[in-house]
Amino acid sequence: MKTTISGYPRVGALRELKFATEKYFAGVLSKGELQNAAARLRETHWQTQIINSIDIIPSNDFSLYDNILDTAVLLNVVPQSNRALQLDPLDEYLYMARGYQGVNGDVKSLAMEKWFNTNYHYIVPEIDDDTAIALVGRKPFDEFSEARNMRITTKPVVIGAFTFLKLTRFYIETGFESDMFLQLHKTSFYARSLIVQVLPVGVLSIISNMITHPCRIFIGELLLVFVWFFGLVTL
Repeated sequence: MKTTISGYPRVGALRELKFATEKYFAGVLSKGELQNAAARLRETHWQTQIINSIDIIPSNDFSLYDNILDTAVLLNVVPQSNRALQLDPLDEYLYMARGYQGVNGDVKSLAMEKWFNTNYHYIVPEIDDDTAIALVGRKPFDEFSEARNMRITTKPVVIGAFTFLKLTRFYIETGFESDMFLQLHKTSFYARSLIVQVLPVGVLSIISNMITHPCRIFIGELLLVFVWFFGLVTL
């Protein structure tokens, strides 16, 4: 029997991630220093799991801010207001969560919602009619390779398409769509879009990685558990 976990707490034993991001926002740390701090935490977490006899170690469970936000950026789900700021990718990602006021403009942070029945709050992605869903990021693959360079074969952890889309807010020309039936219709449309646009690229990338380094992949469809438990019908 092999042991595994679905993810490892990212903040650090001494809350190193919290302090590093705060220092970055305060201008004390550079982008490189923040990314180095994140890399040190990932290595520490992987080594801790090895020491504690975890056989199948997750990767891509680490996040600088939020895993749902990671997925949004991975899939090109970035509001036009944030794109218009013309920030570099790291700042665009972080200021989606924090909001931005500066020489490039003024944009509010994305909303936050409770993660199911926990006290953790995730960043709520926004999709509108101009959103072009596509696999544009490399985070899951880069962190898998990062671990491989340490001779650690990991299990990439990704948020499933169903869960991601059902936790996303959809906008049309008149604003947030509150009608449940139209909401479900638009969710279904974007679910098909996600499958058609992202799945072929994602599968090819995963196959490419697995040809060289066979690995397991964990797709977190947490909302399916919620749907099964409460007997809800969606999509």
